[in-house]
Amino acid sequence: IMVQILAMVVYLNLILAVFNLIPIPPFDGRFLLGLFSPVLMFRAEIVMARLGMMGFIIGLFVGLYVVFPLVLPLIPAVFRLIVGVPLF
Repeated sequence: IMVQILAMVVYLNLILAVFNLIPIPPFDGRFLLGLFSPVLMFRAEIVMARLGMMGFIIGLFVGLYVVFPLVLPLIPAVFRLIVGVPLF
C-alpha cells in the first residue's frame, strides 16, 4: 500500500510540474517561452498586463486544453524513467 501511495505522489507531482509549465506569466512556463523567444515573451507580458485577471483565466484554459493534451501522454514514460516501474 505504501508503494502505491508513493507512486501516486510522484505521478501527481509530474502532473503539477507540467501544469506549472503553461506559458502564461504567473507560471514558470513563461521563462521557457522567454528562452525560445524573448520577443514572444515580451508580447505575452504586454497582453497579460492589458487583460489582467481575465487574460490569466483565458490563458489558463488555453494552456489546459492545448498544452496538457500534448504533454499528458508523456507523463507515464517520465514516471517509468524516474521510478523504474510502469505506472499502475
